[in-house]
Amino acid sequence: MNARRVRFLGLLVLIASAVQLNLACASERRGAAAEAGLSFSVTSGNGEILVTVPSKHQGPGYEVRISQDPFRVETARAARTVLASTASDDAIGALRFQVGTDWFKATRIVSSRRSGRGLDIKLATTSPTHRIVYRLVPGSDRYGFSWRVQGPGSVSKVAVAYRLASAGSWYGHGEVGSNVQPWPLESGQIHDSNFAPTGGFVTEPFWFTSSGAGLWVQTTDAMDVKINDRGDGLGQFAILDVNRFAGKVFIERYADGVYADYVGSVGKPAKSEPTYRDYRRPVWNTWAQFYLGTDQRKILDYAERLSGAHLPAHAVQIDGGWEEQRGDLTFDPQRFPDPKAMSRRIHQLGFAVGTWVSFYITANSSNFEEAKRRGFLMRDGEDRSQPCIFPFVRSTAPGMATGMLDLGNREAKAWYTRKLRALMEREGVDGLKIDYPNLPSKCAPASGHSRSDYRELEAAFADQFDLQGLGIRLHWGMQRYGFAVRGADKSTDWKALQAAVTQGLAVSTVGYPFVETDMIGGSAGGVGIEGTRPPNKAVLVRWAQAASLMPLMNSSTVPVGDIINPSNGQSRRYDAETTALYKSAVLRHERLAPFIWARVREAVATGEPIMKPLFFAFPTEARAYKANDEWLLGDAILAAPVLTDAAARDVYLPAGRWFDVTKHTVIRGPTMLKAYPAGLQMTPTFVRLGIRKQTDQAMRGLTSR
Repeated sequence: MNARRVRFLGLLVLIASAVQLNLACASERRGAAAEAGLSFSVTSGNGEILVTVPSKHQGPGYEVRISQDPFRVETARAARTVLASTASDDAIGALRFQVGTDWFKATRIVSSRRSGRGLDIKLATTSPTHRIVYRLVPGSDRYGFSWRVQGPGSVSKVAVAYRLASAGSWYGHGEVGSNVQPWPLESGQIHDSNFAPTGGFVTEPFWFTSSGAGLWVQTTDAMDVKINDRGDGLGQFAILDVNRFAGKVFIERYADGVYADYVGSVGKPAKSEPTYRDYRRPVWNTWAQFYLGTDQRKILDYAERLSGAHLPAHAVQIDGGWEEQRGDLTFDPQRFPDPKAMSRRIHQLGFAVGTWVSFYITANSSNFEEAKRRGFLMRDGEDRSQPCIFPFVRSTAPGMATGMLDLGNREAKAWYTRKLRALMEREGVDGLKIDYPNLPSKCAPASGHSRSDYRELEAAFADQFDLQGLGIRLHWGMQRYGFAVRGADKSTDWKALQAAVTQGLAVSTVGYPFVETDMIGGSAGGVGIEGTRPPNKAVLVRWAQAASLMPLMNSSTVPVGDIINPSNGQSRRYDAETTALYKSAVLRHERLAPFIWARVREAVATGEPIMKPLFFAFPTEARAYKANDEWLLGDAILAAPVLTDAAARDVYLPAGRWFDVTKHTVIRGPTMLKAYPAGLQMTPTFVRLGIRKQTDQAMRGLTSR
C-alpha cells in the first residue's frame, strides 16, 4: 500500500472518528436524559434496604440489597447475585478506613432516606468518633456509589472489599507484573501497593467479571489493590490519602457489555497513532540485541543482518546507549563517528531510523546545567527552590545523579522539542521510542498541576512525533490518544511468553486495543540481570508466532547467527531454521495487515478490542472464561499458538464452524481438540466461518502465499 493511500485511509479514519464522537455525545445526552427520568423503587424490610431498577430502562434490570446490620451490599440480576461485598462482621468489612495506624470499618445502618435521584445512608463504625455517609445513585445499567468519612484526624486510606467468588471470574486491572499475569485474576495472588496513574505498569482502576458485573473506581489518586492476596478470596480496593471513595458498578448480561459501558464512560481512541505501515511490518529495536553496549558498527551490522535475511521491517530503532550521557540528545562521537551516514545506509536498506529518548537528564549531561539554570527540571518536593535530583540505575553510570524534564513548564517542553527536532533533522532520524518515566516520589509537579496531570502532559508531548508503532506506556484515562501499548519488560523464557499473551488480553480489555508484546523473545536479560541468556530457539520462534496473531509486532533479537548478552557474556546461536520460521511468522502478520487494519478502524469507531478473550464472542460457554492461551483476533480468527516447550497442545473451539488453517478442514464446535499436533513449524490457527467480511479477509491473509 503506497503512502498516499495510507494517508487517505488515515483521513477516512479521522472523519469516521469525528462522526462517531458526535454520535457518542448525542448518545450520552440521550442517556443522561433517560437516567434523569429513571424510575426505581426503595423498600425496607427483613433487615435490608432493597433498591430495584426494572429492566424496561434499556438495561437488564437489577437489585441492590443493602443489609442493615451487619452492613453489606449485594447486587443481583434476575435473582442471581453478580457482586457481593464482605459484611461488616467479617474481619475485612465492606467499607474500611484508616486513621493514623488504626483501621476502622462500617458496622450498621443508622439512618437512610431517598434524596433526589439517589439514596443517602448514614453508617456507624467501629470508631466511636467517626461516621460514614454513603450515597447510591441508580442508573439503567449501573449505579454510582460514593462515601466519605466524618470525624477527627487525617484519613490515610478508604477501602471497599468484595467476595471474589460472588461474581465468578475477574478480569481487567491491566498489567500485574513483568513476568506474571494471572488470567483470570483470582487464579493468582495480587498485591499492588502503588496502583497509580504514574506507576510503571499499564493499569486502569476497572475490573469486570464473568457474571456481567464491573467495578470502576473513579479516582486519579494512588491505590492499594489486593486480589486474592495470600489466597483469601477477596478483592480489596483502597484509595490512598483521601477520605472519600467513589465508583460505579456496571450490571449487564455479559462481560462484553460491561466493557462497552466502561469505554463509553472513559472514552475510546480518537485515532490510531500507529499507521498502516506500523501494523504491517515489525519495528526492530536494538535493546535486546545490544542493551547499552551499542555503537555505529553494531547498528549497521544489525540492519545488514535484517536485510540479508530478508526479514521484513519498517524501522530500525537505536535504543538506549547512543548518547555519551543520558540527556545529551547527541550521538556519542566516540562510538558513533558519523551518525548521519549510518542513517543514510539504513535508509538505503529500506528501513526508517528511530532513537530511544526519555525525559531524564543526568548531571554530567551537556544539557544538565542549562536545564537546571533555566528551571526546566522538576522541583524537589521538600525544597522547591532546588531541582529534584535522584539516582538513576539504568544508565552507563548506574547511580548517576539525575533530574527530570518538567513538562509542566511550557518553556521546558518547547526547549526539549527543539533539541529533539534538531537531532532528527541533523542525523536523519525519522521517529522516536519515548519511554514513559515513573515520576520519583520526591519530585514535585509544576505549580498548578497534580502528579496525575503528567500523563496528559507526556501524552501531548509524545503525540507530536512518529512513535513508529511502539507508542508510549501511558494509562489511567489515556485511551483516547490511540497510542500503541507495548507490554512490560519480559525475561527470555516460557513463563514470560505466557505472561505476554495474558497481558495483551488484560490491556486490551481496559480500553487499549493497539497492543503488542514486549520485544519478541524478551528484553529483560540485560542491565542488572546477571546470568540471563538470550532466548533459546523455541522461545524465540514461538514468541514470533504468537505475536504474528496480535495487532502489532515488536522485534529485537535478530534470529540470524550469534547473539551475546553484553552485560554477562551469555550467548546463543540461531540456525537457518530459526531464521526461516521467524520470517514465516512475520510474513503471516504482513498478509493479515488488511484484516488488522479493518479491525483498527472498528476499534476507533467503537472502542472494541482487536485482541480479545474468547468469552467476548461466546459469553455463554464456561470454558471460554478460563482460556488463557487462546484469543480472538477480531471476531473471525482464533489464535492458539504453542506457548510451552511442547509439540502438541489442547485447543478449545467454541460454537460454530471453524476452518483449520493448518489441516484445511472444517470443524464444528464447541469441541476440545486434544493433543493437537503442533511442531515448531506449526501455529494452530482457525477461521470462524460466516462472519460477514471478516471471514473472507481472514482467509485471504492466512491461506494466501
